[in-house]
Amino acid sequence: MERRELLCQRAADPTALPPQTRTLPPDAMNVLFGGPSDADLMKASIYAVQSTDPEVTIEDKVVAFDNFEQLIENLDNANNIEPLQLWQPLLGFLAHEEKEIRKMAAWCVGTAVQNNEKSQRCMLKEGGVPLLVKMSVDEKEEKDVRRKAVYAVEQCREELSRGNGCCD
Repeated sequence: MERRELLCQRAADPTALPPQTRTLPPDAMNVLFGGPSDADLMKASIYAVQSTDPEVTIEDKVVAFDNFEQLIENLDNANNIEPLQLWQPLLGFLAHEEKEIRKMAAWCVGTAVQNNEKSQRCMLKEGGVPLLVKMSVDEKEEKDVRRKAVYAVEQCREELSRGNGCCD
């Protein structure tokens, strides 16, 4: 619609709504207006889980993990775990004293490597499979934690079937 026609329509009916405008994707809006990047949000989530501040509760840490898991559903973000140096902290959470933290860590590992050969190779290189296998067969481990560990190992089956596993 030409600008002149639009002005005439608005003059004839000032209560009429303007035509829909195109909106930018949220990532573009963040870049334009200075919002945090996904990488910043990923790091902030891991830092929150690592926090020793007594005011940061286990529930807060689970929420941070949930946010991290949602971010790494995107393959580009999952592939950024390595350059952001987040594999070691993430895998370290597999041995956390709190079962919810161990469960969320295993879930996030599984999400990161799901259908993602690059992340699978990174996780294997960082030694994640032996930790996950140990968790999945440990009868003292909580059942829901064991399930998430099995889920994470299962997501690496492509790389494991190529002989890129933990049995060197």
